[in-house]
Amino acid sequence: MVTSAGNRVAAWPTRCAHGSIRAFFAVLTIALIATPFGVAWYLHVLGLQVSEQHSVPPTALTPDQRALATAVDAGLPSHAPPVVLAYHDIRPVTAGGTDSDRVRDSRHHFVVTPEAFDAQLAALDAAGYTSISSDQYVDYLAGGEVPKRSVLITFDDGTHGLWTYADRILERHGMRAVSFLITGNVGANRPYYLSWQEIERMARSGRWDFQSHTRKMHARMPVDRAGTLASEMTHRRWLSGQNRLETSGEFEAKIRKDLRGSIQDIADHGLPRPTLFAFPFSEGYNDNGDSRDPEAATIAMSVIREMFAGALNNAPPLPLPPGARAVAHGMAGRIELNIDSTPEELLTAVRARTPVTPAQAAPSARPDLWTKLSDDGTSAPVRADDEKLRFLGRDRWQGIAFGRWATADWASYSVSLTMRGLSAEGVGNAALIARVGSGNEVSAQVSAGYLRVSTGLGTNQRIVGDLPLTARDDHTVAMQVSPRVVEVVLDGLPMLSVPASGGPDGYGGIGLSSSRTMESAPWPVFADLSVATGPDLPNVRSGVGIPIRG
Repeated sequence: MVTSAGNRVAAWPTRCAHGSIRAFFAVLTIALIATPFGVAWYLHVLGLQVSEQHSVPPTALTPDQRALATAVDAGLPSHAPPVVLAYHDIRPVTAGGTDSDRVRDSRHHFVVTPEAFDAQLAALDAAGYTSISSDQYVDYLAGGEVPKRSVLITFDDGTHGLWTYADRILERHGMRAVSFLITGNVGANRPYYLSWQEIERMARSGRWDFQSHTRKMHARMPVDRAGTLASEMTHRRWLSGQNRLETSGEFEAKIRKDLRGSIQDIADHGLPRPTLFAFPFSEGYNDNGDSRDPEAATIAMSVIREMFAGALNNAPPLPLPPGARAVAHGMAGRIELNIDSTPEELLTAVRARTPVTPAQAAPSARPDLWTKLSDDGTSAPVRADDEKLRFLGRDRWQGIAFGRWATADWASYSVSLTMRGLSAEGVGNAALIARVGSGNEVSAQVSAGYLRVSTGLGTNQRIVGDLPLTARDDHTVAMQVSPRVVEVVLDGLPMLSVPASGGPDGYGGIGLSSSRTMESAPWPVFADLSVATGPDLPNVRSGVGIPIRG
């Protein structure tokens, strides 16, 4: 029995071993059977979060487009500050119905097709432009250098087409871009918005940077009892249940929480902390802006400047190219592209927005930079012959500006102009204007018999000098412009000194205007217009203010 019991004892581990082996193989069998299902499940979930990318054939520029790109390349300075572009979504677009037009369909207005995007990047490349990163742009705002001719390519909202179409096109052209994310919408409403998995892959490519476009405040909401809608980011909400507007304290606390959340969302996914912010709907401005709620806009701008190195807006009320004045205001303007933007329009806009120095932009050599004084971007009603300018049209008043964006950071320069035909019947006066686009313009208005110097615009305009002159048909007016003073000289004699604050709010280029008492009168002739660079000053080099972030 001892022996029999011993055998039973000895057999027990053997049975256990056999059982373990059977269990192991059972588990292995189950695992082998389940693995395809697990892999399929994983791939299914991954497929929901990471879509297939698509490539489009390269889009060849037409001969006219390539000729324009060559002309832009030859006509711009070899080194210039960057230009900022604003896109939204890149994806194919079809007409909504048999009689619809995709260009006129409001649903597609902010979409650019892959073929158009490819052609636009090809045009930029042919014109000698290269793209820069967020870090390079922020470094420039702090006084650093950028490539000789560059663009910052930005996309608002974080739409799905950036991964599915834009990424491959950027790769083809060796360019990079910035996506401003509404972080609370990432992964939502698929496939309209990007997923975090797609964003992480985009970041690893080295072609993409990710910045803030709010967490959940990219919305329009009621801002008064009547239900008027405006951007939540720059307006206090109307609290209908309490029949009142948000207090300034409530508004500030709300946007701080949202922006901190946006920053944290991006950092939580292993991405660099955002340093740039793009305003939803391009609404909101704190100085001389068009906000319905200036107090809220001022608060928002203060908070944004505290949290970010720079902000971007497609429609600032003043021309704010990336530069000294944009740094002072905490915001730069962008060129917005949409469904009907062509490579020609992009090149024309980039050429007009590329900053130049006074020495690089002789007005007679850049007729493309003249636009209406009151409507930036509209071609000027002017004829140029042999370095003479004459207004066209039947209006009683005309005004033109020279490169409001390209010259926005002019800080130290001199300008001289001869005005002829002042004594003709019906001619009122003609004027040379300095610091155009700043809101602190200085105008020297001349007639046959008087000189009137004024500063400011509209209701803020004030006359600082009104002097009689010996009547004559022509006068030559000159201005020596610096951040602290504008010296007005007439016919070679110093007339007035107009002091200024000394800061970027006084930077700006030149303009011309004229008035008539009757439409049949001839317009005066503007002749011998010349611009020269003034002396270098602290934070001013080659006549242009240097962006130094405070």
